[in-house]
Amino acid sequence: MLPWQVDLTKFDDRFKALLGVKYKLGAKDPYLGAPSSQIEYLDCSGFTRDEIYSAAGVVIPDGSYIQREYFEKVLSPVPYGPAQNDLLIFFLTAGVNGVGSVGHVGFARNGVTYECYGGHGVGSRPWNTPVLKDHVHKAFRLPFKTAVKGYSLFASDEHLMKVLPVYDGHAYVAARTWADWFKQQVAWDAPKVLLNGNPLDGDVKLIPENGRNVAYIPFTTAAAFTGVSYVVDNAKHEIRLKPGM
Repeated sequence: MLPWQVDLTKFDDRFKALLGVKYKLGAKDPYLGAPSSQIEYLDCSGFTRDEIYSAAGVVIPDGSYIQREYFEKVLSPVPYGPAQNDLLIFFLTAGVNGVGSVGHVGFARNGVTYECYGGHGVGSRPWNTPVLKDHVHKAFRLPFKTAVKGYSLFASDEHLMKVLPVYDGHAYVAARTWADWFKQQVAWDAPKVLLNGNPLDGDVKLIPENGRNVAYIPFTTAAAFTGVSYVVDNAKHEIRLKPGM
């Protein structure tokens, strides 16, 4: 499993910024995160690397063949398709399925692609364009997060403690932040978070923040472990700790 997620809002914003960049085999960013105004040419793997860096904050290897090997180590392949409500990264491998001497990599979502391809540059085309559909070697589903309004967490004195991000419909809190609030010991024993030496059951998400991965745990799991009482107002996206907390 990947320890990071793609932020779809950042993914779309970067893609729009790169529209107009032309394709050139071997072309890369002057540096990752460079302003789009400084990028005239990219190849397919350079574009892919740029998008993932911009949308997930991580650096993946360069070259479509090496990128495919990278994802093969951490994800299971899925069928290539229109990727409705999904985000796929797909690979055409040189010498496989009728592909020539140069491979290719791109993304697919909701029936269209996000690529940098020969004769065009950065752009989209239908997922089932024959040159793609008939020759894709492998595809992988990338985990992603969408711009969902977080839950404002209030202390019993009405003090705003934190806005908690939402993943898969559940509010999450940084494990170390929670431990600091309630004076607990926190440690990481992959793939679990330990509070006071006890492993927490439930999902743990490693979210890139400021160049490092931060362990987030479901708010409900942290609250239950600590014995914290709270009330949830879903209409206002607010969580309020009960008096005495």
